[in-house]
Amino acid sequence: MIVKIFKVLHPFRNFFCPKHVLVNDLTRGEVRRKEKSMKKTLSYLALFAFLVSLCSVISYAGDVDLTGTWKGSTEVPDQGTDELILVIKREGGGYTATLSDSLGMVQEAECEDIEFKEGTLTFNFTIPSGYESMTVWMTLKVEGDKMSGYWETEDGSQGEVSLEREK
Repeated sequence: MIVKIFKVLHPFRNFFCPKHVLVNDLTRGEVRRKEKSMKKTLSYLALFAFLVSLCSVISYAGDVDLTGTWKGSTEVPDQGTDELILVIKREGGGYTATLSDSLGMVQEAECEDIEFKEGTLTFNFTIPSGYESMTVWMTLKVEGDKMSGYWETEDGSQGEVSLEREK
């Protein structure tokens, strides 16, 4: 009975069984070993297919190019709307960037700790103010030629940011 089921359910029996062994000649123990061998092989094939698809997703995410000039705006507490210009360049294996604004708080401020991971760009920059300075952290979700997210300062101030790549 098991041999007949094995023969019907196993379309690749010639691949897993040696040519000289006929399925009808197998004992129950041999059939079980062949079934385990088949399951193991199919598991390896499924794992291989998963890894190939994972690699393609990772390579697609790595192909995103952030270089260019991005313009947008944000609301600054007690100051109003502030127009931003973010210029991103690719250098080596990463990015460099400068940020300017229309209120004059930052003029081509160098962005630091730039990281692009899983579609999100993060960096920080420093705003000089007299003898002191303030660090601002930005987190932006990239979707094609648009970025949106927020900024946050050391004192807890924050605001929304939206940028669009200039063409």
